[in-house]
Amino acid sequence: MKSIIFREEYGLILGWVLATSIGVVLSEEFLTIPILNAIGLIFHLDWYRLSSFTTVLASEVTTGILVGALQWLILRTYIKHNSWWIFVTPLGMVLGTYISRFALRIADDHFYLLGNSWSIALWLSRFLYGVIIGSSQWLVLQKSVSKSWTWLIANGISWSLAITISTEYIVN
Repeated sequence: MKSIIFREEYGLILGWVLATSIGVVLSEEFLTIPILNAIGLIFHLDWYRLSSFTTVLASEVTTGILVGALQWLILRTYIKHNSWWIFVTPLGMVLGTYISRFALRIADDHFYLLGNSWSIALWLSRFLYGVIIGSSQWLVLQKSVSKSWTWLIANGISWSLAITISTEYIVN
């Protein structure tokens, strides 16, 4: 019996990681720039001249919808009443981006006396980003999963690690 449960959990975790990773990569590499180009065409601007707010909003919504849809494909076999997942994920990503950037700016302005404060502030802002995404997703999970609050912490840790690894080791 335990091996069946383990295989189901392992399948969920593996599917989740693959769905999230594929969604982020596909969105960032193939969808965001064409969408920004379309927005630029509508407003007769090159996409790189669009405001930072517009580009971040388009990127986070695009990524959030794709990631949310791919995660939903995995989640639907485990939890009932999960159709809102596709809508709350981009909402969480947009809110998470703006709130975590605001928090990072405040931390940068106020904690400069600490040694290596930028690294700590950056990691905490990434953790906050994940917690905010997790908070929006928790609205769906709370009805079906016991101890669903742990999703907030797990999401904060996983997004902060994923962003740190991708920006520090893959991009650079």
